[in-house]
Amino acid sequence: MAEEENVKVAVRVRPFNSREKAMGSDIDSTMDGPRTVLTDPDTGEEKDFVFDYSYWSHDGSVEQANGYITPAAGTRICRQKKVYDDLGTGVAKNAWDGYNSTLFAYGQTGSGKSWSVVGYGINKGIVPMFSEELFHGIDEKKQAGSKTQFEVKFSMLEIYSEKVRDLLNPTPNKKKSLKIREHPKKGFYVEGLKTQYVDTYAAIEQQMEEGTHNRTIAATNMNATSSRAHTIVGITFIQKSKNKAGQETAKSSIVNLVDLAGSERAESTGATGDRLKEGAAINQSLSALGNVIAALADNAGGKKMKVPFRDSVLTKLLKNALGGNSKTIMVAAISPADINYSETLSTLRYGKPRYGLTMSRINEARKTTPNLYNLNMDAQLSGMICHLLEVGENTIGNKGCDITLQGPSMLERHAKIVYSNVHEPHGMFRLERMNTDARTLVNGEPLTGDEAEELHHNDRVMFGTTQLYVFVNPRQRDDVAVATTWMMPTYESAQNEIASHAGLAVSTETKSQELEELRRKLEEEMKAELEENEREMEEMRKSYEEKLKAAEESAG
Repeated sequence: MAEEENVKVAVRVRPFNSREKAMGSDIDSTMDGPRTVLTDPDTGEEKDFVFDYSYWSHDGSVEQANGYITPAAGTRICRQKKVYDDLGTGVAKNAWDGYNSTLFAYGQTGSGKSWSVVGYGINKGIVPMFSEELFHGIDEKKQAGSKTQFEVKFSMLEIYSEKVRDLLNPTPNKKKSLKIREHPKKGFYVEGLKTQYVDTYAAIEQQMEEGTHNRTIAATNMNATSSRAHTIVGITFIQKSKNKAGQETAKSSIVNLVDLAGSERAESTGATGDRLKEGAAINQSLSALGNVIAALADNAGGKKMKVPFRDSVLTKLLKNALGGNSKTIMVAAISPADINYSETLSTLRYGKPRYGLTMSRINEARKTTPNLYNLNMDAQLSGMICHLLEVGENTIGNKGCDITLQGPSMLERHAKIVYSNVHEPHGMFRLERMNTDARTLVNGEPLTGDEAEELHHNDRVMFGTTQLYVFVNPRQRDDVAVATTWMMPTYESAQNEIASHAGLAVSTETKSQELEELRRKLEEEMKAELEENEREMEEMRKSYEEKLKAAEESAG
């Protein structure tokens, strides 16, 4: 499995519902290829989000006599089959290859999550289409004379207010929940969860209908049939065969299909009492999931981060499926109505592809995305660290920021880069300090007071005393109207620039005592940074070896 395919994020917009029509809603969302643009109904400000896929399903549909929905002539509405082809086929391939997969559907109540994941009637979603394709593939192999034995197991559970219920074997007392246990090798599991062997797609369909009927339903102002629980459909696919030595081997994969509970502000749902408590539990577990994915992404990038799997029931149960060679897919479902602007913005921010990017994808995402890359005294380490910039504020500091930098003189809330005016030829990027004590230099000159500095392509930025970066604006770089041959900054030229602005003459023939002292200090600081980079590279190497070992063990 190619590493760059491990994470995909898609967003899908649905038609107006009856409530939104009755309130005379306007559209606040547009899509162009993978790009989704959200417009603030109060200020008119546009926010850009670029995902792997953006699916327009708002208008232009025609319902056939049998209930199947197709695009009207000349429209661009996305069909269920298109979503499956882009997202579900990768899950199916992963299953046959013996790797795990997890597919999340996320969004506010009534945004269309279940439509994409499960579907309705003849308009099947990803889960039933995946199941149908899986058994079709098994039948083909059997007909071709394959000696491999195939087993498929199905389970379905819900997490309601941090309690687990078995949807295939529900108890009369809804307050009674199954216990979560931890096995030293297999990890977290649900004790007593019913796992049903299935041998046809029809059997899975029957089990899913039974489980769906048993889901926890509670009315809100936004959707009268809203699920108030996270639902996890687990499909375990086992392929048993014999190797050349006659020994039996088994290749196993687990596919988790997760329909996350609707997330929205309490004032939007009219929630009170138990409904309000439900919402708090939902939002807490969603936050925990986001933290887990972010930590996994940091570890994949070489940072040593503790992954907080234990922070919620949801993340505990998905621990085994989110790491290693697992494929992770997020479908963010949104409403296009301006009355739901805040919830839609929250969904897009949650699903934005800041996380999960492998190094190969970053090297690709950085050709077209504004970014900062590092300069190092060792030329081979320059450009090895890249931070992608997004529309809006990009905070920089040593803790809890969008871009985390460690080093001498780095503050917790150090600076921020504000990316605005997206539709102008080059956009606008302004660097501001977030603390008057935050040492920040642009092209060798320190920022002072509350001033903001506009950044241009190839500007050199120093955060603290050791974090030296180059700003990249691809649109400005590639603008033929500018007709500039951009010179690549080097660590030495940037340091000479800093020294020059500090009032120290730079000469190859005579060097002042002050310059020698400055360079000595900088070399010491850069040596410390080099050692830190080497440590990070070693951790990345170890992480790669662990993943490779896990893949070999999974392959039998």
